[in-house]
Amino acid sequence: GVEERVIQAFAEIPREEFIHPRLREFSYFDFPIPVVYLSPLDYNPFAYGRSVPKPSYIMRILTQLDTRPSHSVLQLPTGSGYTAALLSRLTTLVNTHDSNYGMFKEASQNFGRLGLNNIHWCPGSPLIVENFLTRFLRGYKFNRILVTATSPELPKELLTMLVKDGKMIIPIVDDPKSTADDFRKEPPPLQKLYIAERRSGTLLFLGYCRFTPLEYGRFSHEHK
Repeated sequence: GVEERVIQAFAEIPREEFIHPRLREFSYFDFPIPVVYLSPLDYNPFAYGRSVPKPSYIMRILTQLDTRPSHSVLQLPTGSGYTAALLSRLTTLVNTHDSNYGMFKEASQNFGRLGLNNIHWCPGSPLIVENFLTRFLRGYKFNRILVTATSPELPKELLTMLVKDGKMIIPIVDDPKSTADDFRKEPPPLQKLYIAERRSGTLLFLGYCRFTPLEYGRFSHEHK
């Protein structure tokens, strides 16, 4: 079942605050809602297909993540900020980043409007995941890491940022030959959702999913 603390977090964070005004009438339907861009300048290929997640799905993921109030959590990418906002009700500190500056700026405004002061984000130029981790989070350790975009592989950089009993939930593309461009197709490549434990080194399969690509490894435009 869903943990009571997770249900309370959903009660405290209004989903409509992360939905474009044109789509707010759908805020409490249990399906993902597309991110609507205010300007073509806010678009980049790694924002293609972005959405505010389906509530029941994020409920399940947050329950599996098993966050405690004393935990420090890293969440990637920020997107609309909805997932980071929910995490802020479950734990002491949330760090988050997005390589799309337009989305990142809007999410930070959402956090400020709701007074979510325990969410830390990296301002400035868009950075792919590897550069963000090495420039801004070198030496950081997290109790939990939640990745809500698909990686081409299990990122070793993220695993080393977990404390000894830390856990990470991450979707990984099922087909090793998939590229970022494949995510423009309908349907996008099938992905597998895993929970990785630092102490045991185990990778537990949680189910199938579909997310947009994480700007990491061969999915990164800076590596082309």
